[in-house]
This record gives sequence, C-alpha cells and structure tokens, in this order.
Amino acid sequence: MVVSSRTILTDSGREIRVIEAGKRIPEDISVIGFDDMALASYFDPPLTTMRQDMLGIGRQAPKLIVKAVKSPHTQPRHFKYPAKLIVLQSTSRI
Repeated sequence: MVVSSRTILTDSGREIRVIEAGKRIPEDISVIGFDDMALASYFDPPLTTMRQDMLGIGRQAPKLIVKAVKSPHTQPRHFKYPAKLIVLQSTSRI
C-alpha cells in the first residue's frame, strides 16, 4: 500500500481496516509513504517513505509559473527531481 503521510494522518480508517482484517504491518502488508513528512518516524511502526527535493521543486515552480504567464505559447518543460527511499519499519522483504 502506498499512501501519502498526510493521508495516514487524516484517514486512519485505512489502517483500522487493515488491522480489522487481521493484517499486521509489516508482516502481512507493507506501507510506504511518499512525502517524507517529519512525523513518519513516529508512526507505529515507523513509516518507510520516499524523500523528495521539496526545496528544489518549490524554487522551480514559481519560475515556471512566471515564464508561462509571460509566454503562454511556450512549450511546457519537464523537470525530474531525484527521490530517495527511506526504509524504516513499515515494510518487509517479499
């Protein structure tokens, strides 16, 4: 199961349904977040997550918006930012 950490915080019903089904994290199901929020290590078990370059993305986004407003017919540009897997205890080998 891959979810954002915010989803886990705001919709703990997913976790409850997993527990009610008799499933254990990570023994029966692995859970991975995708935003490396600071609280991930405080979950039980600590949440494996993907770390993104949020600062780089945040710096680039306004530049792209300004450029698009000034030149609306310019072709969109695509940027790739590396993501790093931070393995904690919510996943197990299969």
